[in-house]
Amino acid sequence: MLTDSQTVEFLKMIKSGNNTYGKLQERFPLDHRDWSLYIDNDFDVNPVNNKYKIGIIEFVAAPRPYFREYQFKNDDAFKLTVAGQNILDRDKKECRNLYLSVIAAVGGLIALIEFLAKLIRL
Repeated sequence: MLTDSQTVEFLKMIKSGNNTYGKLQERFPLDHRDWSLYIDNDFDVNPVNNKYKIGIIEFVAAPRPYFREYQFKNDDAFKLTVAGQNILDRDKKECRNLYLSVIAAVGGLIALIEFLAKLIRL
């Protein structure tokens, strides 16, 4: 199972076009059970083990037949579901907020230094 930061990396990789099972498996060696947690499907996945509750990726072209013990092929390709895109959007927003917080902190520090410099000159 992937950590939250690994999940974001995983989704970014898919969105960037490096979306085949072979490429993803090289970077994120997941077992078959873990893959089933991330893929949007109709299987009765135990929601206790699936922190996303719904799939965050789906096949570009779903294989026929697709079943629980499906053996992935290196050229199976994936795309983001709405839930997957939402995770990336939240991450982008969090990064932007952190960036703005750092800018505000630096601006406050500069103002403090200027204030202290004026006090010292008095």
